[in-house]
Amino acid sequence: SAGEILISPDGTTLYAGTNTQIKKINIATGAVSVLAGSGSTGTADGTGLNASFNIPKFLAWDNNGNILAAQNNLQVRQVTLAGVVTTLAAFSSAPSLSPHSNTIVQTRDGNYVGMVSVPVVRLSTPDGSSVAVSGTGTIADGLNRAGVLSSARGSVTTPDGKVYISDVGGGGSIRVGTLYPSLLNPGTQSTLDGTRLAFSSANLAQLGAFAND
Repeated sequence: SAGEILISPDGTTLYAGTNTQIKKINIATGAVSVLAGSGSTGTADGTGLNASFNIPKFLAWDNNGNILAAQNNLQVRQVTLAGVVTTLAAFSSAPSLSPHSNTIVQTRDGNYVGMVSVPVVRLSTPDGSSVAVSGTGTIADGLNRAGVLSSARGSVTTPDGKVYISDVGGGGSIRVGTLYPSLLNPGTQSTLDGTRLAFSSANLAQLGAFAND
């Protein structure tokens, strides 16, 4: 079964994760080939068919043009376009991890963000240290960790360093929040609509928090 699909920046190639492989599809010809993955479930790093995956369905680009694959077994894998697979330390020290069920993206300052402990979105440094950037409890809009998600469905980055996170709230409402760069260096937080740390279904606002667990 297929997961998310990525398109290459030049528009020539699609990349898709299956249960055990990441495949590439030439858009012009329709030719399908294996970028990486042995076809058997596993956790081995390596190149091409020597690597193995555990449901790498949720794909995103990192800052250097590599693929980030969030796996069902909690790992985050980096895959180069030459098929070299490496397991990242991202989120390795996070408490109460849940299987990745949405994309993990890289922020402009080199950190990683995604829902790795349902329903909490966390931000991780490359060494695996992480902080929660949303709260727990009843679904709610609000500043900092007063903002509570239901089930984040996707994350995308923008050229100016923001991370947009979509969430399906109670009653099927769609909510969108924004995580701004350098979140681990908070400074003074503004309460203005355009710059505050918040998650809201009413407008595009900033989602985040700085409390360590």
